[in-house]
Formats: sequence, C-alpha cells, structure tokens
Amino acid sequence: MKHSSIIIVAGCLAALVLGLALAYPLLVMNLPVGKSSNLDVDVVYAYFGTPYVDANVSGLWRNYSIPTEAVNVGGTPFEFDMNVVAYFLVLNITNLSKEPVYITNFDTIIGPSISAGPNGPIQANNPIVTDSRNVDYYPLWNNIWSANASRLIFLSGMIGVHDVVYDVLNGTVWVHAKVEGHSYEDNNVQASGVDYKQISLQTFGDAHLYNNLIGEKQTLIFYNGLDVYVGTRLPS
Repeated sequence: MKHSSIIIVAGCLAALVLGLALAYPLLVMNLPVGKSSNLDVDVVYAYFGTPYVDANVSGLWRNYSIPTEAVNVGGTPFEFDMNVVAYFLVLNITNLSKEPVYITNFDTIIGPSISAGPNGPIQANNPIVTDSRNVDYYPLWNNIWSANASRLIFLSGMIGVHDVVYDVLNGTVWVHAKVEGHSYEDNNVQASGVDYKQISLQTFGDAHLYNNLIGEKQTLIFYNGLDVYVGTRLPS
C-alpha cells in the first residue's frame, strides 16, 4: 500500500472514531429504556393580576397614570414600561406508570407565541412567565407520586411584564408546561410529561383567569409545600 493511501485510510479511521465519540452522548440519550415511567401534565388553572400598590408604603409606589416612567437605578437613569404582575398556576400531574415516580423539575412558559417540537428546543417570543423549579430536595414536601396517582401542585410568583405583552392576557396565550423525574426504584429510568396548548383567559378588571378546575362554591386549599386541593363549601 502506498504511503498516501495509508494516510488517507488513517484519516478516515480517525474521523470515524471522532464522529462516534461526538455522537455517543446523543445515541445514549435516544436509546430506548427497558421500562418506562410516564407522566400526564395538565395546566388546569392560571391567574394573572396586578397587585395593589400603596403609595404610602416605601418601595411600592408607582404612578400608573404615566405609561412610561423615568427611574434611576444605581446612578443610571432609564425609562421602563413594565407592569408588576402576580401569577398563580395549578398543574394536575398524574403518574401513568405502575410504580412510584420521584419528581425533580417543573418548567412552565406562558406567552403570546410558543413553538415546540417533540424533541427540539422551545422558542418563546416575549414570554410572560418563565417558571423553572428544581424540587429534588424541596423542604417539607413529598415529591413522590404513587402509582396511578394524581396530584395538584401550584407555582406562583411576581414578575415584570411589558405593557404591550401584558395586553395579550386579554385574549389567548400559549402554555408549555413540562414535568421531569425518574422512577423511585431506579434513578436511570426517566419520567416526563408535557402540556402544550392554547388557553383563553377571562378578564375581570385588572385580573385574568383560566379555570378548568374549580366549580361553583369550591375553593383552593393549601396545606404545605407545593400541594393544593379543591375544597367544597359545606352548607351552613
């Protein structure tokens, strides 16, 4: 074999080894697992509202009659057009498998436009909410879902939303909620579920509501951690 041919063959082998080395993590991620744990996720309640701001409380004042305010932060003046918004989301999560599942992460995005493929990245333009929680070691909360069990959990917080984006809450928004975990008996058996849909919000003054959970004379009951329950008012 000629010297040039040896070089070409050696180069091809090196490229093949390098290609396998780079592709290996992807192959591992896509290999089928012997047993599976599946989760069903459904965003059943979403509330957005503008908190009451008292001008007499230091730090909470804002003049809502001025669309764009001039402020000074760290010696740098700038203008902003942000609404202070409180949000409250309820997810109904069901363990579809026949074994317990250990929940580790919640990821929720809400916005006017969200595109998500089955395996590709999520793209969200001007998202209203981006809530990501790692609950692997959440104090005083049981993150183990029993086999075939359903539970309600809530995510809440306060965010700043641009006026133009906030106006989208008067109509329809996209929701992408993902829950991840693994089998309680085997950490290598992954579990996940996704809810990806459009929801229509009802507007009540400055509040916006999506409700596929609570009926007449019912209310939300909080105990500890992230669990929430639906209670019914008893006759007096």
